Amino acid sequence: MTAILVLGSDGCLEFLRFGILLASIPDGNLSRSWNALASRSSRAVSEEGLFLRELPMWWREFRKRGIMQRSKMHRTSENKAELRKIMRTSGIREAVKFLNSLTEHRFSALYRFDDKKLKNLYFFDREQPEIESVPEIPVLASYCVFVRDLQKSFTVENSLKDPRTMSHPKRLEILAYYGLPLLDRYGKMFGTICHFDVSARSAASIDVELMEEMASLLQEQLDRLN
Repeated sequence: MTAILVLGSDGCLEFLRFGILLASIPDGNLSRSWNALASRSSRAVSEEGLFLRELPMWWREFRKRGIMQRSKMHRTSENKAELRKIMRTSGIREAVKFLNSLTEHRFSALYRFDDKKLKNLYFFDREQPEIESVPEIPVLASYCVFVRDLQKSFTVENSLKDPRTMSHPKRLEILAYYGLPLLDRYGKMFGTICHFDVSARSAASIDVELMEEMASLLQEQLDRLN
């Protein structure tokens, strides 16, 4: 399916960047809307406000979602720049603190796998920021075990309702978790960077791309963290 939708210069950019959203739009609606656009495209460009009011609801929602996604991409780009600056000037703990400020989760941490143990390297608790580390625990007592075994990110929004965590020893204490693997420069699993909480939390607030940027920035420093 190919379509060209004209909403002025800005609208055209929105379509090119977020055209994937069209996959959910019925072909018939696209055809009817394109015919309407073609017959009055100059009016659409010069009187965008009036034109938008005349568009069907599905297209107004599509355009709204496109604008929101562009805004999120812009924020992510700015946050990446800020993260790189913090890593360069203030170090890893401040970077972990910065990541925590962008999520609903109370805790953020950096862990290293040490055989059957999980060693904490950096830790931030939003409610008790003076605590900088926590004792090591068995890998099996943390949701980080899922990251290790799956070799990819792992998300739990409510452990009490998630069948994957029904037999986990921490399911009654830690209800929400998002973690992704930290790989060393040889591609070997080193540990995890994660957010977690004692309350159920949506993962929607987590900027996964920013977490991946943090993991990438850490890769060259992992040797000295052993």
